[in-house]
Amino acid sequence: MLGIGLGSQPTTECGIFGSFQSLELNGNSGYVTLPSGLIAAANPNSGTISCWINIRENDASDNQNIIRIVDDSTNNGMTLQYHKNNTEFRAVYRLNGVYKEATYNNLALDHAGYMALGWLHLAMTWESDGETGEVKIYHNGSLKETVAQNNSWGEDVIDIAIIGSNDDISGGFYDGYIDQIAIYDTVKNDNQLSAIYNGGVMTDLSTFYYSESARGTYTPSGLIGYYQFEGNALDSSGNNYHGTLNGVAGFNTSQP
Repeated sequence: MLGIGLGSQPTTECGIFGSFQSLELNGNSGYVTLPSGLIAAANPNSGTISCWINIRENDASDNQNIIRIVDDSTNNGMTLQYHKNNTEFRAVYRLNGVYKEATYNNLALDHAGYMALGWLHLAMTWESDGETGEVKIYHNGSLKETVAQNNSWGEDVIDIAIIGSNDDISGGFYDGYIDQIAIYDTVKNDNQLSAIYNGGVMTDLSTFYYSESARGTYTPSGLIGYYQFEGNALDSSGNNYHGTLNGVAGFNTSQP
């Protein structure tokens, strides 16, 4: 249940780092909804999403949404997803009805090969001023693609933030494990995202500080939501934007 830790494990409130469990989604009904506070705090003009994932095979759809933060009526917004048929990860930034996707794939791998990789780190950044905007995707701390998105956000209003599904819960279900989802209202640069990846070792994103002179640390500035999934969907950012588990959403001891 939401907000209840397991045994002596931490509840992962702000300042408490939990690394014992991950969110497990079954590919056909499990998802997490994020609250109105997080929705209001999300910045459609600039931001960053960081997460760890481990995909697996079940009956999930071809297009699996890791996280979506969007205007439900127009579909404008930000989506990080795995496309099973194309065996690629996509950072999608839709503005004014125009889709722009930064993608990453390993041409040597089919879907089974991606599953065999186990845990990996993904991040996307987005920014737009109506002229020189762009969306980027990162894999294991390295920038993989940058795509221009020169449209403006306009008058749309973000009204949904969801982990593991599409907007109306009719498909797009993610199949596998997710951990340490962090959402920022600022764009993190290459060095900062490399530090967040931390050589493949999870770290507490609410307290880990970055400076250009001290590589391997970064600032949590702009952190608006942080979900460690330690038996719950609590927000560890300090903003108390706690999520709600829905459908067949559970937890597993598998960790990055």
